[in-house]
Amino acid sequence: MGSSEVKVGAFTLGGAAILAGIITFMGAFTFGKEGYKLQIDYPQVSGLMPGHVVRYAGVQVGTVKDINVQPNTVAVIVAVSPFIIIGLSDSTVIDAGAGASLTT
Repeated sequence: MGSSEVKVGAFTLGGAAILAGIITFMGAFTFGKEGYKLQIDYPQVSGLMPGHVVRYAGVQVGTVKDINVQPNTVAVIVAVSPFIIIGLSDSTVIDAGAGASLTT
């Protein structure tokens, strides 16, 4: 094996490591950081499934993790990125006149 092959291999491995670092830094992947979960109660949902994207103010902030049918509502459990802070308390209620949607 010649030294030029070793240089090409080292260059390729170095480039892959740098690319992985850039992707991680940009937030496309988060390693070891789950974020937090929110439960959102809806009167009904149609076509919503676990894995769908959750958007807040038009920005992707998480994914739907679980959907639980309850007697009068449908509880949607969403996982929100740890880097997103949504100012809600445990008892926050959205006014009936407000609009919110999860789209598929």
